[in-house]
Amino acid sequence: MEPLTTPHKTPASGVLILGLTDVASAVAHQLVRDGWMVMMSQPKAPTAHRRGMAYTDAYWDDHAVLDGIACVRLAALEDWSNNWHSQPLVLMTETPLLPDPRLPILIDARMQKRTIPPDQRSSAALLIGLGPGFQVGQNCHLAIETCWGDTLGALITTGSTQALSGEPRPIEGYGRERILYAPKNGLWESTYQIGDPVTAGDVVGHVGQQSLKAPLTGVLRGLTRPGLTVKEGTKLVEVDPRGEQSLVFGIGERPRRIAAGISTALEGWHQTPENPDITLENASPDGALTALLNP
Repeated sequence: MEPLTTPHKTPASGVLILGLTDVASAVAHQLVRDGWMVMMSQPKAPTAHRRGMAYTDAYWDDHAVLDGIACVRLAALEDWSNNWHSQPLVLMTETPLLPDPRLPILIDARMQKRTIPPDQRSSAALLIGLGPGFQVGQNCHLAIETCWGDTLGALITTGSTQALSGEPRPIEGYGRERILYAPKNGLWESTYQIGDPVTAGDVVGHVGQQSLKAPLTGVLRGLTRPGLTVKEGTKLVEVDPRGEQSLVFGIGERPRRIAAGISTALEGWHQTPENPDITLENASPDGALTALLNP
């Protein structure tokens, strides 16, 4: 991995990311490499299942590493900017932080597939929406396309993000059939770990007394944290039929392209402690955002 060479921005140059998904984590990772101060907010236990490709486990373990950059959960929020300056890292908290003048940029990366995200534009100078349900001018200032296709990672300055496509992208011909969902509400339990090999028919966990069996042979790409009480329909297990452990850890292609889109969108933002206020002057359709300091 390349060393982090970009100088850190000022303590006022903060980004708040909502969510601990693989997409949210890739965005956080990229922005730290770009020199931003990054805080992730996750008020309740996350059910994100691709934990080897995300900072999800920092919620419980207080620490997680993704492709060489750590995420550290803060026990308290007093002077958290000093923690960030000690080394390039992502900070994470359960505490709601909206609004916070130290975090003028808000990225909603919760990827709420079936819920229209609320309008939180009043909480930040710039709100960027990721995932279905975002419409520029209605519940975000800008958005990034997150659906597979030629526009994945593209900056959206007018209109809305694509609706949920409904089907996962196939891996070696397997789509939704490689995924297991909670058959009912209940306690999710499993002794497996991300990257473990499984054979079709292996019992990989239980929801209450109901067993869940591996739908095919491969390695576990996704496994929701055991010990959580989950709702019916929660995605719990994903098997990667390619069978290579290296493919289920680290930042994936789709999250990486989305993160690159965010990075490009923020290239024009500038801020100093002497002039902390930002106004959005314009956003060019080619993906380069221009934001200027208030006079």
